[in-house]
Amino acid sequence: MSDFDYIIVGAGSTGCVLANRLSLDPAKRVLLVEAGPNDSHPYVAIPKGIAKLRLHPTLSWRLPVEAMPGRNQGELWPRGKMIGGTSSLNGMFYIRGQAQDYDDWAKVGVKGWDWAHMSACFQKMENHQLGADELRGAGGPLHVSIPYKENPIDEAIIKAGVEMGLPRKADLNRLDQLGIGYYPINTWRGRRWSAANAFLNPARSRPNLTVRTGVVVDRVLFEGRRAVGVSCRVADERVEFRTRGEVIVCAGTLKSPQLLQLSGIGPAPALQSLGIELVHANAAVGANMREHLSYTVIHKLLGLPGENREYRGIRLAKNVLRYYMLRDGVLSYSTFSSGGFAKTGLEGDRPDIQFFAAPLSWDTSNAKDVVSRVKTAKEPGMTCFAYFLHPESRGSVSLRSANPDDHPVIRPNWLATENDRRAAVAVARFVRDF
Repeated sequence: MSDFDYIIVGAGSTGCVLANRLSLDPAKRVLLVEAGPNDSHPYVAIPKGIAKLRLHPTLSWRLPVEAMPGRNQGELWPRGKMIGGTSSLNGMFYIRGQAQDYDDWAKVGVKGWDWAHMSACFQKMENHQLGADELRGAGGPLHVSIPYKENPIDEAIIKAGVEMGLPRKADLNRLDQLGIGYYPINTWRGRRWSAANAFLNPARSRPNLTVRTGVVVDRVLFEGRRAVGVSCRVADERVEFRTRGEVIVCAGTLKSPQLLQLSGIGPAPALQSLGIELVHANAAVGANMREHLSYTVIHKLLGLPGENREYRGIRLAKNVLRYYMLRDGVLSYSTFSSGGFAKTGLEGDRPDIQFFAAPLSWDTSNAKDVVSRVKTAKEPGMTCFAYFLHPESRGSVSLRSANPDDHPVIRPNWLATENDRRAAVAVARFVRDF
């Protein structure tokens, strides 16, 4: 195939932004390839469509995760397999992180990632419903909405947090995140607003940008130690795309290390044992993975109807009709609308618990794990889950085999340190007491 200046592998959040920025130069030819299809499925646009998207056979990777010690089975991690990547199937929460996190990165040598620089970037890209101020932006490509609802359960949840000593926040992205309120989400007029909506779609008409879907990249091609292209499968055909510039791997936290290792970049002993030709030995590829371990509590509601019934029978039909006519109602906002940040006390005054609450609950009778729960319970209920924000434990992503169709081996290695175990107890107590 003809040469490009840039080949971007993966049309997720990073890939969409890079495709936009790199194609601003009309002299540069940019190719963006995505394994999945376009993001045109109706479940993608509907915020509550997340329940159907997480384990969708063509729109989600559904990656199996190794079981924790003491558990008989693992779980599935949904990751986006379509234009927009996981931004097209996630919970849409717009939380920028704590300023100290960025400053900590800068202290270890990551230039340009300190809070002062990153805050300016956030403001530039935001179009916030609450308007611009010293921390928020307006007029940018990324819509941020606050899903205010007349729901007595959400208000009761927020009131309970205030009674526990958490201040009520109109915006959970302030410098001091301690508090409770409604989560800001990436929606616009009742529709999901993904990275594709914000960054890729405005650039797709540029003649120097080519976007290809249904392209599964098996490996990066090298001449010596220089990346010169990618080897792909398009339907049943083997295709190569070549570059005179760069190959940029944006396949996500889990698929990027898999692709690099399949291409010969990674821990030498592991790759050689699978018969993969070594291009560059780097033991860090696939190592040091961190993920939050969440703790969930489901309560039955007494005296309040909750939202469970809104997703069943005639009520569901009415809500679907209302959504398509008015773009509002229960389908127009995220599953977990309220929540915030609290402290375990293990990290001083810094908030280190993030929690979420919803006025609904799931039927767990036949579900193997939380991801599989797509039906609401028959009785009214509410759900709260939380996790520790700064785990020390490190997991890994490694190859199961040299076959690109085999999912990688994902080991979270949760609770491997004493501090993480203490934090887990503190988070579980918080969720129980909330």
